[in-house]
Amino acid sequence: MINGKPCDEDWRTRDGARDEALPPVGAGDCPRAHWPTRINDRHGSPVSALDISPDGRRIVTGTLNGVVRVWDADTADLVREVTRDGHLVRAARFTPDGKHLITVAQLGGPYRAQWLGVDMWSLDTGELTQVLWPDETDPPFPLPCDEEVAALTRDGRYLATGHRSGTVTVHDLAARERVGRLVLHGAITCLAFDGPRLLAGRANGDVTLTYVRTAAESSRG
Repeated sequence: MINGKPCDEDWRTRDGARDEALPPVGAGDCPRAHWPTRINDRHGSPVSALDISPDGRRIVTGTLNGVVRVWDADTADLVREVTRDGHLVRAARFTPDGKHLITVAQLGGPYRAQWLGVDMWSLDTGELTQVLWPDETDPPFPLPCDEEVAALTRDGRYLATGHRSGTVTVHDLAARERVGRLVLHGAITCLAFDGPRLLAGRANGDVTLTYVRTAAESSRG
């Protein structure tokens, strides 16, 4: 994108583009009769999640309307569209090997219960390969459903969520437990993981850097 306009006019014909029979970007599961007739070709919805692949060659964008796309960082070409399921994307992260993508999405809607779903996608095929959360085979471990922002470690194990109240909570998805909680002054507007370090940005302009203790470290006291 350059100044909000596509730099690659042929992006629709590339392998990652979905079939034209699917709803326009941002239409979610709205019936066909109500699909918008004019829409931004690139997204049509505010971008709510970003990440750069470990090798720096790919960029992922996720939107409030559930569209997740992967772009070439040098040419801005569309490489892959993995989903347009209509669920608000809170976070997106490339795995360490750069072969998969992990997304955090808010499931449900105004008339249904809301909760967070964490999924892994193949960048080779664009298909869903694993549902990391929720795991229907295990007892329920509730994740907050009203958090404003989220961030993942690159391996998808630790999920941080931030709330407008100033609360940051870190969850170990593998151990199915909360491993940390931090209360700050000011609404949490963004979060970012770098290994065990977590950055939290706030509406008052402050940024806090904290170290997240893993479940193993917590058990050792």
